Amino acid sequence: MFGTVPQREKLPRIFRGTESQLFVVALCAPLLLLDLCGFVSKLAQRYEVIARDGVSPWIGGPGLTAYAMLGDLAFLLFCCMLLCVRQQGGTLWLGIAGFLQICAFHVGLVNTASYAYFLQTLDALDAPLLKHMLLQPSDLGLVMAGEVTLWQWLFLVLVFLVAIVAPWAARAWARRRPIPPYPGRERRSRKVSWMLFGAFVPVALLGFVRSPVPVKDVALARAPLLQLVVTAISPYEVDPNLDQVVAEARVFEPGLLTIERESTAPLRNVVMIVLESTRARSTTPYNPTLHTTPFLESLVPQSLIIDKAYAVIPSTAKALTAIFCSIIPAASIVPAALNEDLLGRCLPQLLHEQGYQTMYMQSANPRFEGRQSAIPAMGFETFIKDDDMPHEGLQQAN
Repeated sequence: MFGTVPQREKLPRIFRGTESQLFVVALCAPLLLLDLCGFVSKLAQRYEVIARDGVSPWIGGPGLTAYAMLGDLAFLLFCCMLLCVRQQGGTLWLGIAGFLQICAFHVGLVNTASYAYFLQTLDALDAPLLKHMLLQPSDLGLVMAGEVTLWQWLFLVLVFLVAIVAPWAARAWARRRPIPPYPGRERRSRKVSWMLFGAFVPVALLGFVRSPVPVKDVALARAPLLQLVVTAISPYEVDPNLDQVVAEARVFEPGLLTIERESTAPLRNVVMIVLESTRARSTTPYNPTLHTTPFLESLVPQSLIIDKAYAVIPSTAKALTAIFCSIIPAASIVPAALNEDLLGRCLPQLLHEQGYQTMYMQSANPRFEGRQSAIPAMGFETFIKDDDMPHEGLQQAN
């Protein structure tokens, strides 16, 4: 007779991920979720600004989302360098883990700042602007405070807390498991780990090429991290062949500029109205079919109307320098004219020498772009700010 062979009891398969694997997943998952939610929100609110006309959101949306997430996917693969360290918990491992957490914090900051900047300007955040804002943290705080809601702030804080605490919590949990992850020096090949780490370069390169979905501006669809790399390597420069005005501009000599009156008639009030981020064709004086600015229309019979005016650079501070001081500002976002005292004798000071009192008024936050120092530097005697104006019945300006 043959005896029966006892069957082995099947044990449940338990995941035995390494400490490095758990750390990388817990570190990158919150960032991927944050950026995914931000970009989907951008598409939901302003799809027509990003995609070209005629591209259905149901077709273009997934393609644009996948293209925008290439930057975070590349960062995830970059974090796989931690998987290449054999001695988990050693000095090298701890140093790389801390370095990756610092990188993750900055990636999340860039993604959030880019999202807030897009909501306010419908434009992409670039490297020169981010550098300027980081050097002016008060401006960055004002932009984010004006565009990011309370619930978005809470979600952002939660994500950053999770990204800081979760990796180390996952590692501590792994060490307390009944069947712990592979301890110490792994006995498996690191070939896969090196392949994952090396894959971040080709994945990132895919984010630099053209979007698979037709877009109006590839900068709006590209991952914020990759867009910063592009603009840092290839900053904006004026092409003299395209911009003859800049190419032929002469050096401004502030000490020689003056104005003289041609009439002995009583002085007339001079009021210059400058609208923020407003096209001429969106106002009634330039488009009578619109009734958007009836008060400006009432001033037309007794005013001078500028037929053609062009913004020299998409920055309010630079535009004011050009308007009041007749200086073509530098292409960079940094207000070099204020720092180097190059404004010279601007229009307010020239009018003051002719007997005028000069005053500047704005409803926007005066701390943004250092306006509190810029306005006196231009020669205005009085600066009436938002805090000096009545607010009853009016919405607060961002």
